[in-house]
Amino acid sequence: MGRLNEFIARAANKEDNVKGRFWESRFKCQALLDEAATAACMVYVDLNLVRAGLAPTPEESDFTSIQERIRAWQNEMTSKALITSELTQHNPDGPSAENMPISENKSGIPGSNPLAIPVGSLCPSSLWLCPIQSDTHRRGILQMTEADYFNLVDQSGRLLRADKRGAIDPRLAPILLRIGANPQAWIDTISRFGPKFRLAAGLISSLRDFADKLGRRWLVGLSAARTAFASTSP
Repeated sequence: MGRLNEFIARAANKEDNVKGRFWESRFKCQALLDEAATAACMVYVDLNLVRAGLAPTPEESDFTSIQERIRAWQNEMTSKALITSELTQHNPDGPSAENMPISENKSGIPGSNPLAIPVGSLCPSSLWLCPIQSDTHRRGILQMTEADYFNLVDQSGRLLRADKRGAIDPRLAPILLRIGANPQAWIDTISRFGPKFRLAAGLISSLRDFADKLGRRWLVGLSAARTAFASTSP
């Protein structure tokens, strides 16, 4: 990221024929040690434009991965619905879209089954975006479905906006608890994720293990982790 930031800064300064600082602050990074920290950081990033008032919703946040994920998911659901409809018309007792074979043909051309789905045809972003949940082809980021993650982002975004006093969906708390996050501190965690942690973020147990690997007795962020996350993995 540091090298990428330097390249972009030099290119932008050259384009504007100026010198000096381009980014607001120097590049910094934090190790995400567990699923709770990963989910909190992802939601924090995915709500950047909403929090800044530049977009009303995640799906309208242009040039973002959350927008790409939502569009890809919508395309996949639409394609599956159309295929299921076709199957039902031709064979009412045939397989559903969920049980249809996926072609391994890298050219994108289905194999012997005329209704086989070529890899990547339903999800344009699958070639560059890591999936939310693991599938048979790629390892995912979180132990939740895309729909669960979109719901998590949407509900968190509603609470962040002062003009939309939405209530947290009753199904949201179990998702947070399952990954080791504290629902009561969730909004504060995803709103101020950057300032709360330095070298790493995660459960207290994860931070302690990380500190041991670095040969340190403690890390900045332990008190924040104690508030934001559960004391141990669920």
